[in-house]
Amino acid sequence: MSITAPDGTIFLPWTLDGNNPQNAAVRTQRNEVDNVEQVLIDPQQVQDGQYTITLDDTGGLFNNEDQDFSLLVSRNSSVLPSQVTGEITDTDPSYCCTNKDEKFYFDELTGLSAAGGDFSFSGDEFAANSSLEITLNSSEFDPTLFLFNADSKEIIEVGYDPSSSTQAQITINPQTGINYLLSVETADPNQFGAYEVSFQESVEVM
Repeated sequence: MSITAPDGTIFLPWTLDGNNPQNAAVRTQRNEVDNVEQVLIDPQQVQDGQYTITLDDTGGLFNNEDQDFSLLVSRNSSVLPSQVTGEITDTDPSYCCTNKDEKFYFDELTGLSAAGGDFSFSGDEFAANSSLEITLNSSEFDPTLFLFNADSKEIIEVGYDPSSSTQAQITINPQTGINYLLSVETADPNQFGAYEVSFQESVEVM
């Protein structure tokens, strides 16, 4: 597999040296070993225009039979920023858990959407067959993510990892007709501080 950029630059997949597996992977040659390949284009190399993805073989198909494959394209979200930062303080109320025994503090990511206001987005803005991975990182509090239906306030998904005190994650397939609201919360009422949220969008094209 390779990807050709609008200016003709060819990007090749990550490849390890089977004879020297301790060496770092490179992106300077064909990958003729693995049945799963990844081509990565660094942010500073991204260009405007049309890219071409080329899939071929080296004549090694078993009995020269056709071979099925899947192709997944990932990118920084076209709808959401790739990364946002914020801070939870002890004055932030809980959007999720008001009047519940568990006390969460949260930050609604206010003012970070393009139009300002609460951090919400619509499933209508995403391509068909897309998935969205939302990752919350903080070294200062026990991170938890809540994703709501912005209209009904129903909880759609909760991201909390009891084995990790620094990261929480949610992966969804955005649905048309649904408006989403994201809430960053701390599961420990005695912990507050800075956090970082990143968004990664993937689209299955074949």
